[in-house]
Amino acid sequence: MNPVDILLAEENFEEKVNDFEQNFTRFDFSGEAPNDSLWWEVCLKTFVYTVILLVALTGNLLVITTIVTDRSLRSTINFFVANLAAADLVLSAGFMWIPLSNSITGPSYFLGTLLCKLESFAQMTCLTAITLTLTAIVCEQLKAVTFPLQARITQHRNGVVIISIWTVSVLVSIPILLVKKYENYQGRNFPDVSCDDDWEFISATYPLKQLYYTLTTTILFFLPATIMIVLYLIIVRRLHGFQVPGEIKSSIYQQAKKKVIKMACIVIVPFLLSWSLMEVATFYSKVWLSGTQQGELPSWFHHFQYTSMLLVHFNCAANPFLYAVLGKDFRESLWKILKCKVTRQPRRQIESDDDFNEVERMLSKINEEIQEFQMHFRFLVLLSGIHLAMVLNYPQENMKGVPSTLNR
Repeated sequence: MNPVDILLAEENFEEKVNDFEQNFTRFDFSGEAPNDSLWWEVCLKTFVYTVILLVALTGNLLVITTIVTDRSLRSTINFFVANLAAADLVLSAGFMWIPLSNSITGPSYFLGTLLCKLESFAQMTCLTAITLTLTAIVCEQLKAVTFPLQARITQHRNGVVIISIWTVSVLVSIPILLVKKYENYQGRNFPDVSCDDDWEFISATYPLKQLYYTLTTTILFFLPATIMIVLYLIIVRRLHGFQVPGEIKSSIYQQAKKKVIKMACIVIVPFLLSWSLMEVATFYSKVWLSGTQQGELPSWFHHFQYTSMLLVHFNCAANPFLYAVLGKDFRESLWKILKCKVTRQPRRQIESDDDFNEVERMLSKINEEIQEFQMHFRFLVLLSGIHLAMVLNYPQENMKGVPSTLNR
């Protein structure tokens, strides 16, 4: 007797089949099934991310290559710009396609344990590195305004600063490697897979999770962003407050102020606008929603998270073009690389006209002129005081032959 005949011979077989059919029709697959995206939506997202990925990879590679091969661009700020491009390149090359996959297959996660851990780790590391690098650029500009006669940061110190930035970025991101967990779980109706935080190995998990994401969001993003804005306001106010006579006041510091404002608008503002949405999404999902104990994320959040990540990756692709807008020498060197005509000139023969370097030179020249003017003024005051003291202490008997109009 075959297995089918055995099943048919069992008692109450028809009743069991009817019960199974009734129970199956009661299953609700709408809340757990993978995201059933429309074909045109999948095609559009794939096309947009493919274009952004190719532009980001090509542009950031060209930025790094241009700064490394052309000695005229090896300034302090340009080293930091190369570091920004490196962070954008890591984020673009390794992990830009993951949000696309998640938006198509979500809420399920099918990319495995390794990418589950590395995606958020790389995102946090690159964000911290970019934020700290931009803060270092603003601090260097403020130093050029406040202490122009001090020695500039050498290449060795540049390396120390950049290594420190990446070390701090990796250290603050290590907890994500520990808590991210890829696991299979049984849903209401069928098995599923997820990638989420798992703080069970640490006592007092819920407050610690909130504390970590609150500190990383505020201290590593919003606080440096506030510092950058305040420092730029100080730089602009200091430039505006310079009281130098003649042509310096009307031309040099006005140009420097315009270039500083231009740099802030082109580099800092797009960064803040693009990354702030992602930080808001992180704070909402990891801190605010956990605090309210609502459990599941609302349906609109996945679209909001996708949009925020799209803006971040668009910023990674747009940054090389923003750097090209800022620097004339950068554009010329980039064009030489594209034409394979890069020349290695001796450093002492190079006079760069790059806007990043031009800002430093203008600010330094302004302060040097001011300090020279102040030194001359103090010297004149000192001479006037000495002359007045000599006149007051001059013996009266030597004043007998002096006309009365001068003896008063």
